[in-house]
Amino acid sequence: MMGKTEQRRSRNRCRQALGSRMYHFYGLFVVCLGVVFPLSSALAPDDKTSYYYTWVFLLYLFSLSLCFFIYLRFYLLRLRGKPYTITQEIISNRQDVSEYRPDTPMLPQCNSEKGNHSNTNGRDSPRSKPLLAEWHFPPVFFTGTGLNRYMRFGAALFATGAMGHNALGIIEFIGHYASGCQTPVNVLLHSVQLGFTFTQIIIISNYSALVINKHKAVARLCLLHTMVTHICVLIAFFVLETEEKIRKQYTTAADVDSISTPKPENLSDPTTVTWARSSDCLQLKTITDKARPILYPFIIQFSIIGAQVMYNLYRNVGIYPEPREDKMPAELTEIGAYKLCHHALNGLYVGFILIIIAVTGLSVFSVAINDDKTENDQIAAALFFTIQLVLYLSSSIAIGIGFFQTRDFVIGKERVDYFLIAGTASMYTFNIFAVISCIHWVSHHDSDLITCFSLVSSFAEMIETSIQTFFIQMLLTKRAWKLNHVIRKPGREVITFLLITNLGMWLTDSFAFEKRTMIPAYVGIFGFPAWTTITNAFVPWMNFYRFYSFTVLAVVWKNIFLPHKDHIPKFNRNEDSPPAEENEVVESEADTDHLTPH
Repeated sequence: MMGKTEQRRSRNRCRQALGSRMYHFYGLFVVCLGVVFPLSSALAPDDKTSYYYTWVFLLYLFSLSLCFFIYLRFYLLRLRGKPYTITQEIISNRQDVSEYRPDTPMLPQCNSEKGNHSNTNGRDSPRSKPLLAEWHFPPVFFTGTGLNRYMRFGAALFATGAMGHNALGIIEFIGHYASGCQTPVNVLLHSVQLGFTFTQIIIISNYSALVINKHKAVARLCLLHTMVTHICVLIAFFVLETEEKIRKQYTTAADVDSISTPKPENLSDPTTVTWARSSDCLQLKTITDKARPILYPFIIQFSIIGAQVMYNLYRNVGIYPEPREDKMPAELTEIGAYKLCHHALNGLYVGFILIIIAVTGLSVFSVAINDDKTENDQIAAALFFTIQLVLYLSSSIAIGIGFFQTRDFVIGKERVDYFLIAGTASMYTFNIFAVISCIHWVSHHDSDLITCFSLVSSFAEMIETSIQTFFIQMLLTKRAWKLNHVIRKPGREVITFLLITNLGMWLTDSFAFEKRTMIPAYVGIFGFPAWTTITNAFVPWMNFYRFYSFTVLAVVWKNIFLPHKDHIPKFNRNEDSPPAEENEVVESEADTDHLTPH
């Protein structure tokens, strides 16, 4: 007959499964609302009510997420003072972690030198291993896993851009209040979203490694709601920004003549609108319009990071992850194997030279693109694509050298990084659209320099992205197994160079958003509305791919030369065969955790 403990476990599992399915249906319903409301606002721009539906829906999402932050920060985290940090030493003797009482704090084991809760033999005595009933999890604690420092820095940077967008919206409301183009509901939405973004960056920076074991049902619901809030923000900004950009283009009389395709039937005449979407308001040039090409990708990238962090927190509610070892092996620390960083300086210097060239070209591009002369636009595009080709070619050559230098490293457990795959897919999709438009344009018009540069650049970007993604995926599975690898660090110059070049490409792509829309072949073949939609859908993911590659390469830079800890005593310079089986690897503290599960 099933005991009381087994019955209680079975009931808990049934309740947890039922609750999880209910939460999933709620999340699916909210995401569907997040798709329908912005689309209804974009497809029926004359209807003022559809915009109010979208704004009220977003206010609901932000408000409930703010309530969860207050509940987390001022209740859960104060139950036992500071949350416990669980380490390998504390739980090394625990045999079963399925039973715990969340209202009782975990009691670490004390040996004879500290407070004597065990006998004089310390860990060698059977009495030193506590019984199962002596081990309990606290209501909330940190696992030692979470975002690495580079992703936290990136999230803070993207959050700054998102909050800057909201601050500009508030300033715009104050400056143009008399014109009637901004409503109080709009400024309220900007204010609440600014607070939401600020609280989210606090959670992402400080609590991404949190495990909640108190009020687990409420915690799961709140975390799932916050995750779908980020998804809905991503969808809403994509739809509304695209719709507003298209309407502004059609409203400006000087720009209408430059559009080669006729106006779609589903876009109504903007002059018939008598509220904030009226012709006068859309023609009004504000500081937000000038900053939108830079800030829009930041909002999308912050939503991506925020949604993934909330998903990880949701997945970790009530679940204790596997312990990890954070100590460096003493054998290698004594010989200074972790202090030799001079091998990376060559790649660092060359990478900085390319970044200086890219920033210089970006400055010239920004000056030329803001000039009214068409000739300057062509010069700016040619210069920008030339710099891009140099970066792609240099990166491809470096990756080939890196493959050769790391060919002897042992391959461990396969790890799949889904963000790299999503970014690569975005690169493929956008560049295939660009290639199709360039080929079609050249076949029906006289070829020009900008179109040829764009065609070559698109092919080069797809090739470079393919080999870089493959290279990074291989590096995530490789580890050093010779002492010669640990000391000489083959390939570190290449990894450093790729790290810097990806950062440079992210900077140039983020601050040169206009270069994706100024090629005549793109707009001439697909039309302005279609190409604007393609650009707003894929370019933020392409920019995020560059930044995420930078963060993953930074983690690889530190961890790939850390050897298998079980084979450290056997290291010598004359070994000719790798370890026969996979073993755990020594990983550095705070830099081993990736954003996506592997």
